[in-house]
Amino acid sequence: MLEEFTVVHQTDYYTNRIPSRSVKKLTVFYDFVYGIDDGSRMSFDAPSAVSLDYTDYALSAYPLVNLGSLVAAKLDLSYSKEKIKRPDLSGLLVGISNVETLHLSPDSTDVISRCVKHGLVLPVFNNLVKLSFGSKNKRGWKLLPYLLKQSPKVETLIIQGLDCYTGDVTIALFQVKVLGVIGYKGTAKELQHLKSLLAGTECIPKLRVEFPEDVVVDDAKMIQTRWDLFTLVGVVSTQIFYFE
Repeated sequence: MLEEFTVVHQTDYYTNRIPSRSVKKLTVFYDFVYGIDDGSRMSFDAPSAVSLDYTDYALSAYPLVNLGSLVAAKLDLSYSKEKIKRPDLSGLLVGISNVETLHLSPDSTDVISRCVKHGLVLPVFNNLVKLSFGSKNKRGWKLLPYLLKQSPKVETLIIQGLDCYTGDVTIALFQVKVLGVIGYKGTAKELQHLKSLLAGTECIPKLRVEFPEDVVVDDAKMIQTRWDLFTLVGVVSTQIFYFE
């Protein structure tokens, strides 16, 4: 019985349906923009899958997304204006809306935001407790409050791309118990961005910051980071992760 299934597409052949009744872990990696057009579609028929890792260009439609057992999903979807100007992600998002863990890359939040602008209504993610959200521009950050509104049970929120935050989006993390920041460098600019982003929140119970590999983290850096986050942002407890 097949439990892990990986599809890698980097040529001109494009499989538009992924069927597997027994697979538990599904990985789909498509990276060939010349293989898509306005009629490109993708279907997933994997009712036993509990994990989906999907990399692709956002397509015109997802007519069948049978992923009823899905627990965790990772989406890395890119936008190709020249090939598919108006992708439709509604079928895909509804099909994965039962997940408990969702990871959205910066490219994914950008293309989902584009779809929302053109009428996409996000489904309610009733089971979602952990959300990893990356953004690279103003359009992506504007999606976060809406996504949190549609995810009433989120307890852990991980954000990436704080240096690209634009300052006109605030979130109220009433239900969030742990906030994670990936790629945090501890700059004054990042602190101000974090303070602006969390303007609607009185206190964050726990914050996890992960420094990038190129930042030297010593005892003084950790003490200053904890102090800054407590005094400027109101963080009660801070966990610091870094490369040694």
